[in-house]
Amino acid sequence: MPEDTYEVIIEALKDQERDAYMGEGKKETVITLTFRIVEDGPFNGRKLWKDAHPVLWPGEDSGNPSTLYQIYSAATGKKLTQAECEAMEDIGAINALEGMPLRVVVTQKKVNGKIRNRISSFLPSKENHYADEPATEDSEDAPLPEDPL
Repeated sequence: MPEDTYEVIIEALKDQERDAYMGEGKKETVITLTFRIVEDGPFNGRKLWKDAHPVLWPGEDSGNPSTLYQIYSAATGKKLTQAECEAMEDIGAINALEGMPLRVVVTQKKVNGKIRNRISSFLPSKENHYADEPATEDSEDAPLPEDPL
């Protein structure tokens, strides 16, 4: 599968325990997300996976946003503040990502002599799927998009 940007849906989320990256004999919990390519072409239906720590961190003060935050933001179209992330203690918001569309950027990396696909970043879907967003006061006067048909 070549390096490219692919339209996907989040097909599944699964909590797993694995050996910690740093810390011999220690375990850590991660969420393994399964993405399925949904665009037309030879890779339609192909699956990709990404592990993410169960932390929503927008990276406001320092550092990069957490992987889970990047996925959440791309899938929902929402940019959350740190305070909003901390208020989202309910795992239901994360589980609600299942079935949501977004795009993933796939790069390749050589591991043990073999080329492996790797999801390097997340982008909003090209399709407007934020229809359930509450309307703002200004949105009533906004023109409706033209029907492409």
